[in-house]
Amino acid sequence: MTTALEDHVAVQAQEELDRQAEQLRCLTADLLDQQVTLPAPNDRVVERLDEIHRLTVRHGRALRGYAQRRPEDEHAPQVWDDLREHGWTELDPWTNDGKLVIPPGGTLLDRTRGWRRDFERGYQSVSVFFTGPDTIAYSWSGTGWVDADKLRQVLTSPRVDLAAEIRKGLAEQRALDAVPFPLTVDQLAEHAIAAGWALTGDAPCTDKGVTIWPGVPVPAGLHRPGRSITLQSPTNHVTIYAWGLPREPAQHVRSWHGPLRTLDALDHVLGLPRS
Repeated sequence: MTTALEDHVAVQAQEELDRQAEQLRCLTADLLDQQVTLPAPNDRVVERLDEIHRLTVRHGRALRGYAQRRPEDEHAPQVWDDLREHGWTELDPWTNDGKLVIPPGGTLLDRTRGWRRDFERGYQSVSVFFTGPDTIAYSWSGTGWVDADKLRQVLTSPRVDLAAEIRKGLAEQRALDAVPFPLTVDQLAEHAIAAGWALTGDAPCTDKGVTIWPGVPVPAGLHRPGRSITLQSPTNHVTIYAWGLPREPAQHVRSWHGPLRTLDALDHVLGLPRS
């Protein structure tokens, strides 16, 4: 026995698929009419065939994704308002073709359902797997899988000024004295992963520990030989941040309650018995 919501979602999905099918019919009929009545230039034919191909792929992805809907999927019609009102842009689906979204821990699990659509705002990005026009199987926010409520928090969050964040990071790093840790950042990452934590952030950083984002110039006078990591607990929202230079002690290892200076302190946060 289906519910009223399930019936509504099914009708929405069918209406969208019908619109796409009608668009395909119109595009192919227009191309055929042009070729029969007044042969179009080759570049015009190629352009129209490209439109047809892209819409066909989109239609196929929608068909496959919507057919995989489950009762537990979240109905979230507000997502489209959040995307539009907060400046998110949908990426061309060809941009991420062949790139799999891997959850924390490196396992795909059952994360292939739905029609994946990717959105970006500045250097931020999210992937949303739709099983209906307004129904979501799951979403990936760049740091982990999120439900509809957490996705909304990401979409409606203030836009981040990356240049300002870099300046802020530089000021904070200069104000802090480096606290050497017993492990290198590579050893720290391996130790935490062995304890069941997920590596959710891994990027090059400057010799002051400021993360360098793709396409963003390195501030004058700094180099980028280091590694900046973020580790996430598998059972709660505890996060550990660290950075360091190759083969040198990790610097500024810290969790929610402050700097971690010893291996015992790290193991306590990781939930391991004291060494």
